[in-house]
Amino acid sequence: MNTVLNNISQSRYFNDSSTNTKMEEIKKFLDSPSDVQKLESMKKLIAMLSKGRDVSEAFPQVVKNVIVKNLEIKKLVYMFLVHYAEIQTDSALLAINTIQKSLSDQNQVIRASALRVMSSIRVIDIIEVIILAIEKSVKDTSPFVRKAAAFAIAKVHKLDCDKEENLIELLEVLFNDNSTMVLGAAMVAFNELCPQRFDLIHPHYRKICQLLADFDEWSQAISLDILTKYARTQFKCPDSSINEKRPTKKKSKSFYSDDEEEEDNEDSKIFKKYDSFDATEEIDHDHRLLLKSTLPLLQSRNNAVVMGVSSLYFYCAPVIEAQKVGKSLVRILRSGPEVQYITLTNISTMVTMRPNMFEPHLSEFFINAGDPEYSIKLKLEILTRLATAENISRILKEFKEYVKNEDKKFVAATIQAIGSCASSIPDVTESCIYGLMSLLTNQSQLVVAESVVVLKRLLQLNAMGDNTKATGKTHQIKYSNIILNLAKLLDSLQVPSARASIIWVIGEYSSRIPLVAPDVLRKLAKSFSDEHESVKLEILNLGAKLYILFSNPPTENETENQIPTPTVGKNQPQIHIADREKVKEKVNLIFQYILNLAKYDQNYDIRDNSRIMKHFFYNTENTPLLSENIKTLMINEKPIPTETSISEDRQRFTLGSLSHIVNHTALGYVALSDFPEVPPDPSVREPIQRWQTPSAIDKRTESIFVEAPFYSDEEEEDDEEDEDDEEDEDDEEYDDEDDYDQFFGEGKKQNGKFNEDDYDQDIEDGEDANQDDDDFDELFGISNKNDTVDDLSNEMEKLEIDEPISSTSIKKILLKPTISGGLGIEYCFVRSRIMEDGSQVEPHFNLIQLSIINQSDETLSDICINSTNITDGAQIKEFDQIDSLEPKDIIQKQICVLFNSTSQSCKFEICFNKGNFPVTLSPIIGELITPAQFEQQDSEEVVDCVELWKKEFEELGDLHQADDQFELGEQCLEKLSVAERGVGLKPVIQSILDSVNISPIASNKSNTIVHLAGRTLLKNENIFVLLEKKNQNHIKCTVRSKDISVAAMLLKKLSDILQK
Repeated sequence: MNTVLNNISQSRYFNDSSTNTKMEEIKKFLDSPSDVQKLESMKKLIAMLSKGRDVSEAFPQVVKNVIVKNLEIKKLVYMFLVHYAEIQTDSALLAINTIQKSLSDQNQVIRASALRVMSSIRVIDIIEVIILAIEKSVKDTSPFVRKAAAFAIAKVHKLDCDKEENLIELLEVLFNDNSTMVLGAAMVAFNELCPQRFDLIHPHYRKICQLLADFDEWSQAISLDILTKYARTQFKCPDSSINEKRPTKKKSKSFYSDDEEEEDNEDSKIFKKYDSFDATEEIDHDHRLLLKSTLPLLQSRNNAVVMGVSSLYFYCAPVIEAQKVGKSLVRILRSGPEVQYITLTNISTMVTMRPNMFEPHLSEFFINAGDPEYSIKLKLEILTRLATAENISRILKEFKEYVKNEDKKFVAATIQAIGSCASSIPDVTESCIYGLMSLLTNQSQLVVAESVVVLKRLLQLNAMGDNTKATGKTHQIKYSNIILNLAKLLDSLQVPSARASIIWVIGEYSSRIPLVAPDVLRKLAKSFSDEHESVKLEILNLGAKLYILFSNPPTENETENQIPTPTVGKNQPQIHIADREKVKEKVNLIFQYILNLAKYDQNYDIRDNSRIMKHFFYNTENTPLLSENIKTLMINEKPIPTETSISEDRQRFTLGSLSHIVNHTALGYVALSDFPEVPPDPSVREPIQRWQTPSAIDKRTESIFVEAPFYSDEEEEDDEEDEDDEEDEDDEEYDDEDDYDQFFGEGKKQNGKFNEDDYDQDIEDGEDANQDDDDFDELFGISNKNDTVDDLSNEMEKLEIDEPISSTSIKKILLKPTISGGLGIEYCFVRSRIMEDGSQVEPHFNLIQLSIINQSDETLSDICINSTNITDGAQIKEFDQIDSLEPKDIIQKQICVLFNSTSQSCKFEICFNKGNFPVTLSPIIGELITPAQFEQQDSEEVVDCVELWKKEFEELGDLHQADDQFELGEQCLEKLSVAERGVGLKPVIQSILDSVNISPIASNKSNTIVHLAGRTLLKNENIFVLLEKKNQNHIKCTVRSKDISVAAMLLKKLSDILQK
């Protein structure tokens, strides 16, 4: 009851005049110390925001309130900031520190909202800070926060595409989550980030299929689209050996029938008839899992989900099983007009390929009184596609009622549909023609014109076809009467398309009305100057055909379609030879008159046609060959007309896509690929299994794989892997860990013994921030324990690296030869500060080596760099132009690049004789550091270096620190296991120095503590690294620098190296 009353009281912000409060008053309340006034003002702002009012002027006052402790106010503040953060980026940056602190708030809503605000600030300079926040949030104990992290990944990718690889790693972590809330959001982020990287889907495919029904609706819609594309690339075509046959029609029954068992029985009867086909084709088990998992979603209330399932079944299911989606699509036709249009558009495309899917639901496509015009056209097209010999009488009966409608556009569309039915089903052609003839007396010229156009097409299909030849003279009389009736309409009909169609019919079949056709030409000659362009062209063609008809007497060998018939009916007088000559003379004069009129017409097509015909018929001395064959050119058998619809054109686009609706390629559209002839290895879809240490299980079993169940009530199962990176934030998390420890308690206390490593790790995870600081101070000698400082200093000695350190970074591709037409360029960072010509590299610049190769078969010339459109703030020192580069030749060049920031790539152009090609040079954090200038010659100077290192390290303090503790990866563990005893971290340090341009300073005797140092290249700030091996498998890494963004990025780089 209290909730209802509270909701009623809150609704006043949307309904009454409180939202009309002056902004000055709201700003004043936001600056007041009273939480009540602040809360009231924030509610008014959110209400105005929801009603579409621009309240951005209150942004500075709202930003100040991010520090409030009232949770309700803070939630509203974050809602406001999310909406305006993209617009007011500069003001939003003022609160970035407070927002970062909120990522550790005890309330999960606050943590998620803080992440949403950070990811909404579209400023490239804080991109690394946002990524670090996402890294923390993907390991959060709350699935709500992890879901927000998934959406933040998509936002960051839109802001900076160069961070794709880092974001993909975070996305992989989210795919390991068993929460449907998180997994659904991860699928949305995958669709935005890398929709073609199906290798990320492989190990989680079965989990996604089984949990799909529990995703939220919009995640389901996007996931269905991804799974459709996945199935088309990973599975074999299910109908590769099945002939698509039209199944037996179902028994008619009520659409909304409650007897579902009866429906299932009817479906099974239909499918049994196709068992002989299905027996030869085995569907992959994972393919079958997909179809089985998505079928229940046809009952979803969300129309997009139903459409997604329908599209998946249409493209990925066997033809027989695709019948199941027909009823669900018809069900959503009863939604609003917008949904109805989208659904009808998709159905109209489906019926052009598989009409049997919707034959049982024929009546659902009959026109209703309230249907809009666009729905009427689509329904009529669907009805014509569904027409068969069995149901055509029912459809034509419906059309008969439609032509009586007062809406003439509707009647015209119906006439087109009647013509389509008559064209596809010959048995009803005759009745359709007589029905259309009855419409020629209609008072609407639009209806008459459409009837004429359709009759013209039907006459061309039948008068010249086999049907005419088989039935003989009866049909000749019938068609002659039709042509005569059409000729009479020329006196009253004014629609250009209809007049042009009638003239074409008279000219094409003038042999059937030899007495009427010349008179029609005479009347048309009088009105030639006032006719439409299309009509004029047909008058020219009519004159040419009549001139040929009466100039060439018929022969016995010519067919009826090519020569004039002597009589047009029993009561029609024959044309005698004398009369033929008179008619020929009159036709000749009329035709010449028309040619002279057309010679000076304004339309160049008409002028050109008249001049060509004059040369063909009268000036024959220049074109004798064409003049001899003019009859073959003008009077011949025309191809059968084909009718194309927009639905057939839409087949090139995927069902349910925007491109399919608008019928052109929309931005970002990717066509659906064909099924592979040989499907990829299905073993890649084996689910990832979780490993338990032997100390956590019975001693009788040395190892066991434990597969996490899909529907688990433990939302924090994945925390076992990530617990080293989490801090205790609230009492609820303690309770979750206690439950987890109780669940695995028997394994840890097996035979009364604890696993010491696990126990130590649990103790570390339970420490609070102050304890962490104390241990940190004690470790580096900045606490009150002076003896620890002395011991640490005395133990340190020079760190010797046995193997040579790489002088360059790994090579990357700058320009692909397949894109540029043969020119390929690779690049790597050079750590030397002296160029090949002996000159010194300027401060803050990176030296980069380019390997330029000509992989084409022709010489390339004028190769240079165009930096006019370089990224703002960046600089590049170009190499001298390469005049020519022979095929297969390679040339080395060096350039110096000053990057704008540690995260923003440098974009410029490579130019040569084939054009300009944009390229992107991405910074590598390991190469944005230079080694520290610590000379190490003897043991005494080593001690001095350590003291200097420790002094500067302590001066930086915790405010400029980034640290983390993580488990060593397989590659690092393998190196340590192969190495000799006592070398400590030295094998791992070698890998670090190959990837990061930093100096090794010193290490203790056991090499378990290592000091590294360097300077940041862009800001020239000291950066210090401390590596400490905690136990056999774990290492702690601490980085300190005034350039905190570089420190955070270097920590991430080191974790990637050590966790390989």
